[in-house]
Amino acid sequence: MKSTFTELFTFKPILICLIMVGLYVVSAPTLQAQSTKVSDSFTTVPDVSYVSPSTAITLLDEQNASLKLQLQIYNSSSLEYKLANAKFQFFLTILQSIVDGKGTKESLVIGLGYLSSDASGNTLSKQKKQEFKDEAISLLTN
Repeated sequence: MKSTFTELFTFKPILICLIMVGLYVVSAPTLQAQSTKVSDSFTTVPDVSYVSPSTAITLLDEQNASLKLQLQIYNSSSLEYKLANAKFQFFLTILQSIVDGKGTKESLVIGLGYLSSDASGNTLSKQKKQEFKDEAISLLTN
């Protein structure tokens, strides 16, 4: 009569477990979660010709009006709402800086600083933050 106790400890399951543990030990240090932190160069903007502050105010007002409409449509707990709200706050920061008397490029840098800081309260991915940056630069350049 064969013992069922010895069947539990056959070599094959132990080998599979050892392989899995080995793969975890080898690969775990190289795995990284999606980062929300941006590099220090994130707030660096290109030296190009930016629109005048008055034109920037008009463009940013139009963008924020569109985003306000989106915020009214989306459910406040949805991802779409959170993305639209983050973009709205980003553009609003740039707009407020221009209204306070800063130039367009300087205001863009201030907005990017806000977007990359913990004060913004958003948890956007680096890719989404870069997308917002690219959109703002495209909007505010001649």
